[in-house]
Amino acid sequence: MSRQTDWLQSEIKTWIKEGLIDQSTGQLLAARYPAASTSTWGFSLLTAIGAIVFGLGVILFFAYNWADLPKFAKLAMIFVALLAFHLLGWYQRPPGNRNLSEGFHLIGTMLFGAGIFLIAQIYHIDEHYPNAFVVWGVGALLFAWVLPSVIQGIIASSLIAAWGMSEVFDFGVLHLASAGLLCFGILPLAWMQRSRVLFAIGLVATLAVLLANVGRHVDGEIVAYLLVAVSVLLIAASYLTAKTSFPESAQVLRFIGAFFYGIIIFAMTFVPRFTGWSPHVDGDIEVLIVVGLLGSAAVIWVGLCLYGLKAHFDVTKSMQHGLILLTVLVVIAQAFGVLYLSRTGLGLIYDVILSAHCVLLIIRGTDNLKWKQVAIGCVVLGMVIFARFNDLFHSLLMRSLVFLFLGAMLFFIGHLYSKRKQREHANA
Repeated sequence: MSRQTDWLQSEIKTWIKEGLIDQSTGQLLAARYPAASTSTWGFSLLTAIGAIVFGLGVILFFAYNWADLPKFAKLAMIFVALLAFHLLGWYQRPPGNRNLSEGFHLIGTMLFGAGIFLIAQIYHIDEHYPNAFVVWGVGALLFAWVLPSVIQGIIASSLIAAWGMSEVFDFGVLHLASAGLLCFGILPLAWMQRSRVLFAIGLVATLAVLLANVGRHVDGEIVAYLLVAVSVLLIAASYLTAKTSFPESAQVLRFIGAFFYGIIIFAMTFVPRFTGWSPHVDGDIEVLIVVGLLGSAAVIWVGLCLYGLKAHFDVTKSMQHGLILLTVLVVIAQAFGVLYLSRTGLGLIYDVILSAHCVLLIIRGTDNLKWKQVAIGCVVLGMVIFARFNDLFHSLLMRSLVFLFLGAMLFFIGHLYSKRKQREHANA
């Protein structure tokens, strides 16, 4: 909202000069809609990149004569550099230069990680290597809470996720501690800092570690089913968090949920048709996990649909909700072998569901003048049509008709959106 608030602040000054409003009214309006902060993510990102590059330079400088230095000198350089950069960062903390403080602390965190590996090298410690990631990650997490710092939280998320993934895939360990640390260490911090970026990274990292554990230790073939359930639950949760103290989290939940939902449904249009993949859930643990998540998703989604119909009836939105519920039911039927269809038939069901979502998204985007929804709907619908281009449309005539249909559809949608926008401007 920074552009809108900056524009409004400028207009308020103009209104005061032209006598449209008095000085006191202008001050009240300016106080209600404060100007955006000059500290932006662009500067923070640039500072972070500079700190990382500088930290790498420091590490390489130490490495140049590392073998010739005595152990005491090596340890002294590691701890002095680590302490110096964190002290510099603490000195520059607000009301000082926040970006500079973040940069110094970031270099200190990098040197902390380098120190872990260098000390292991000095004393020839042959330790379980994922432990280095957890020590480094917990250190970054502590700084993320103490400062507090979103960038430190992002680094901690990456390191803790690396810890969990390395334990799962390299050592075959059922590792829920990393997922718990991400869930209870990163997500509350993101919520307190109202950071959409950290919330998204922490949420994706948590889900990735949990799904990796399920895929490695239960059954990798049911991960797709779980992603459908998780995506639906995330979209449902977005309606709840929209009314909390961190309403921006709803956008994150809805985006991640819709992204995973779209990816899995698009993949389902291919996989059953070409590989015959349609695993049936038979193990006790598999049944418990799949029934628990998919069943919860279906029940919660039905409740959300009923609440939405009671609060405010919207035809296209209700149809989208109905399609999501249909998807969950189809996945449940597929998982338990209730849906007796050929490979092509099963793939066509997902084709129809995804295409219907795209059409509804285009209609909603056009009605509400939201070009992103229209663009996403057009792009995904085009992807579905082209995906079926080779395996459904064999004759040259049919392929030409597909191109004619797609081109005419995009032209009509663009024309309709343009007319709608002109009508809105005329009525404004």
